[in-house]
Amino acid sequence: DEQIEQIKPDLRDVCEPRGTWNPAEVERSMCYHAIGHLNMYATNADIQKSVGICQDIGEKPDGRNYAQTCIEGVLMSVYQPLGPEDFALVKDLTPKKEEVNAFCSQFTGMAFFACHKESWPLFRQEILKPEGLVKFCSYAKGGFDAENCYASLMNIITITYVVQENSLEKLQEFCAGLPQNRVGLCFAQAARQLMQLDPVFYQDKAVEVCVAAKGAGVEGECYSQLAAFASWSFRPGTKAFLDYCATLPSPWNVQCLDETSF
Repeated sequence: DEQIEQIKPDLRDVCEPRGTWNPAEVERSMCYHAIGHLNMYATNADIQKSVGICQDIGEKPDGRNYAQTCIEGVLMSVYQPLGPEDFALVKDLTPKKEEVNAFCSQFTGMAFFACHKESWPLFRQEILKPEGLVKFCSYAKGGFDAENCYASLMNIITITYVVQENSLEKLQEFCAGLPQNRVGLCFAQAARQLMQLDPVFYQDKAVEVCVAAKGAGVEGECYSQLAAFASWSFRPGTKAFLDYCATLPSPWNVQCLDETSF
């Protein structure tokens, strides 16, 4: 515990701009997410301590807060170990599918929602169907947490149907199968997830998603998400930022150029 307290000041600043490193907001967010994974090693897989570190270092004096993405890194370690060391670290922690509700009940607040959301690998086949995604996100009763669940899980849907299978038609079919109040979010978050995967390589494909959203009458929500995401993916005012905004149709290209829109 003493050693952890000693490194906390470094953890608070390690993801912040310094010297010649001036990260885009998405890079900074992913850095704090990586700290969540690191915390699990620093605490020997003590989830509660790891979450506490995220809460201590995530909140910034200027109002920014990276606690959530950090906590999601902690819980992601439980459900998605990659190498042998990861599996060894959580071998006695990872619940079975039928144990998730009981396992997550030990947490409150951000950790409770992250625990449920990050359990998606146990339910992968179910969430590839609209009704399965609705059921999975039912742990969040509404509001921000429910929207956050749908938005995050669109990463899996997008990678499966758009990246791996190269099928906008399957994405359209999936989005159309969701409740009406989630259809726009579905297209918008699919476009956003493509940008998060690679804001240069998938830029045109993200716009294609918004074109496909027109058939459902939700292209405005989709383009607005892409416009708002510009200042998250790129440093405002750079050539990459300006080139990206230029790919969007009017009036979203103008919204895109307004770096305060995010």
